[in-house]
Amino acid sequence: MKNKYWVVYINEDDSDWVNVTFPDIPGLKSCGVGIDDARKMVKEALEYAISLDFNNCKSIKMSDKSKIIEEYPNGLIEVMEAGV
Repeated sequence: MKNKYWVVYINEDDSDWVNVTFPDIPGLKSCGVGIDDARKMVKEALEYAISLDFNNCKSIKMSDKSKIIEEYPNGLIEVMEAGV
């Protein structure tokens, strides 16, 4: 079964690095060089976390989008669908 998760991409100042956070999965982070690499790394991190049920991520419900926007006003916010 596939679930949906919020993903927030945050560009590092003066760098090509993009840090990634999963607001509904505490402790899960990722990063990449540029947005394309970051998206690839997000998919891998999320699928691995789901396979381990890291922080009960299989049963997490998505937060309200307005809460995510408020918490990460400068981030690129997307929804990622993943599951095993």
